[in-house]
Amino acid sequence: MRRLTQIVLLLAMAFPIAAQNRDAAAENLVRRYVQARSQTMQEHAGPAEIERALSFCKESFVYEHPAVGARIQGKEKVRAGMSGYLGETKDPSYTLQVFTSNPHVVVAAVNQRFLVKQENGTWAAGKRSNITVFEVDDGKISRILDY
Repeated sequence: MRRLTQIVLLLAMAFPIAAQNRDAAAENLVRRYVQARSQTMQEHAGPAEIERALSFCKESFVYEHPAVGARIQGKEKVRAGMSGYLGETKDPSYTLQVFTSNPHVVVAAVNQRFLVKQENGTWAAGKRSNITVFEVDDGKISRILDY
């Protein structure tokens, strides 16, 4: 938790933007992406849901999660990764709290809850909470950094 607090403080100092200067278009793009991404976590989601989520991203899109050493570059690789998890989760819900934004970046807390399929076929509660930096370029998400 201390590390998370440090990251939030660092991001707040790195992006000192007054509330009236926030970028509604960038924030709306992120909200639509997170909603579409959540739909890929439905039990019967398929390629159409993945394509919908990726429609908000550039072809050269990069996903990174430094804490676990993940870095996936390019829509094709991201698509393949997302496809590997289809049917493994269901009943997703999320909250999105935007801390700050400008036309090129949105910093938000993304909290997700869902059910995860177990090896025996039952479902168990799962959750994920991240501070996420969404980089935006020409109206599309170019990079996501999950912390």
